[in-house]
Amino acid sequence: MRKVVLLLSVSLMLSSFLVVFVSCAQAEESKAERDRYISEFLNMAINSQVHFPSVLTLYNSESSLNEKKIKQAYPWLAPFIFRGNNAPKSAVINKWNKPIRVSMGYPNDLESPNTTKLGQDDEALWPIFSSALEINDPAKEKIVVDEIERVAPELSRLINLPVKYVPHEQEKEVEPSNVRIIFSDKIFMKNKYKPDVFIPGIHTYGGVRDSFDAFVNRSLFGVVFFSPDSSQQVYGYVFPDTENSIQMSFCYIWNGHSEEILRSLTKECLLSSMGLTNREKITAFSEAGEFSENDKNFISFLYLPEVKSGYDYIQAYKVVQKEIH
Repeated sequence: MRKVVLLLSVSLMLSSFLVVFVSCAQAEESKAERDRYISEFLNMAINSQVHFPSVLTLYNSESSLNEKKIKQAYPWLAPFIFRGNNAPKSAVINKWNKPIRVSMGYPNDLESPNTTKLGQDDEALWPIFSSALEINDPAKEKIVVDEIERVAPELSRLINLPVKYVPHEQEKEVEPSNVRIIFSDKIFMKNKYKPDVFIPGIHTYGGVRDSFDAFVNRSLFGVVFFSPDSSQQVYGYVFPDTENSIQMSFCYIWNGHSEEILRSLTKECLLSSMGLTNREKITAFSEAGEFSENDKNFISFLYLPEVKSGYDYIQAYKVVQKEIH
């Protein structure tokens, strides 16, 4: 009898040990899965591709006539060109902290408020922000606008900030919309998602046609590009300020896409513009329909009040870790 009792006791002890062991293993597996999920989010939200020009042009000279003209004609653009020592940090969280207004095309159609021509010396800037790169396509534009208006309420709820579409003609000259979607057929020749190497007929230096990347290298300072290593991703960038609070965003979309892809790229533009700028594993084809659960979770993580603009990987990880139990 004693042997039976002893065997039963040992059996119960082993069973209890196995239960504890399995529970611990499951807990470790759950923690590992949680850590992988947080890492996936942070890899999307923290982009090390903050761009600093390889060649500093006269745009950085406080005394240049060029700067004075551009500040007068394009006040919305000047703060991102003439940053001085106020560069944003690299490899940190970038997010919005103010209401978001989405419009099509460039502010003021890139016309100076006083219609003053900026002159030959300023020409190098305009291949990046040029009406020559923009195309009017009302039918395709309506598809994009309908998609913006459809998803804006949900996006606003997820980030707890106002998000709305503003028709181009209703924009305020002194405060243009801060998210811009631009149709183009000039820069998408081979890859219909990313700009080609050369922009035909835009500008030359010493008889050699300059590349789109070269224009960007000379002129855009402190810009964060969308998924730079992805070949099937919407092309665009955000402008963070010194505190890594996003101030403006530009997306370029080829007008030749189908309706389904246009809708997908519109959502992708909005998600990337909100600060999920490094979505390398996502293609336009995987964004059809509604925002995915991952989209919703990741954008909600990014806009937790405790996740501050300028937080690095470790700082953001600690906050999000507390949110996921």
